[in-house]
Amino acid sequence: MVAVWMTKKETAEYLKRTPRTIDIWIKLNYFPKGIYKMGRPYWRVDQVDKWMTQRPDLKR
Repeated sequence: MVAVWMTKKETAEYLKRTPRTIDIWIKLNYFPKGIYKMGRPYWRVDQVDKWMTQRPDLKR
């Protein structure tokens, strides 16, 4: 299985939120920080999906 990585902008679009919301969630420890490559955060799609299943209060 090949991991698909998303940038902050792609992650925000995937969650139907803004990149700023992702920043706020990270600051509040609500969303995982991701893996930094070349100074930018990236998230794996399967990890974001797993996080979503743990947040039933969050509508997508």
